[in-house]
Amino acid sequence: MASGSATDRGDDALLARYQRRDGGRRLFHPHPGAVVHPDRGPDGGAVLPPAADSALRQLPVLADLLRPILGSEAQASASDLLLRFGSISAIMTASREALCQALEGNGAVAEALLAARTLVSAGWREAISGQAVDAADPRLAQYLLGLLQNPYEERLHAIFLTASDHYIRDEEIAAGSRSGLSLRMRTIVRRAFELDAHKLILAHNHPSGVAAPSKEDRLATARFEYVARELELVLVDHLIVGAGQAYSMRRNSLLPY
Repeated sequence: MASGSATDRGDDALLARYQRRDGGRRLFHPHPGAVVHPDRGPDGGAVLPPAADSALRQLPVLADLLRPILGSEAQASASDLLLRFGSISAIMTASREALCQALEGNGAVAEALLAARTLVSAGWREAISGQAVDAADPRLAQYLLGLLQNPYEERLHAIFLTASDHYIRDEEIAAGSRSGLSLRMRTIVRRAFELDAHKLILAHNHPSGVAAPSKEDRLATARFEYVARELELVLVDHLIVGAGQAYSMRRNSLLPY
């Protein structure tokens, strides 16, 4: 009779795959000074690095999410996704193309995950509607990661606010190639006037995954902020979205006004 639950066997499979991905190097580390098997702690259990430990804890959660679609294959697909992306939050901000690649073309699961992301985004919009928006709110960063994290093209997004920082609307302003995307100053300003917005937050992604502004980003943002101030519009922040994080130009003292 087979020993261990399906979850245990899924854990073992994920651990084995982390070891294979590690190229034969020691992935698990025993406590200092302990004379044990290289992959085991003093109690005989695996000593996990943070990435593998986190993935194992999230495996049953993700498998339960996928089970209505995949049935008995849910555990294996959850393992595939965690091996590729490392966490549920990274999975939920991945592009459709990246999800399909990790799932070997299983578009149904990719669409289900994207639908869950859309639901979360709609919930955020509903929750924030008419309320003050803080550019430093982690929930805003997660929302923008879901919208913008994309390895194939740059996207520019704007969040329009009242004079008291209350949410009016957010919209995609432009999408472009991997090589760059200019700030659409005229489009943004015109839309702000149409919505009677007094403040705005800009955000765009870097397909490279590097969440830091380029020289061009800094120059374009400085020009935009100057023109916006002349028109009595306040640029609250410009957020650069990369691999799992959003970089604030305001909090890093890169906005001159």
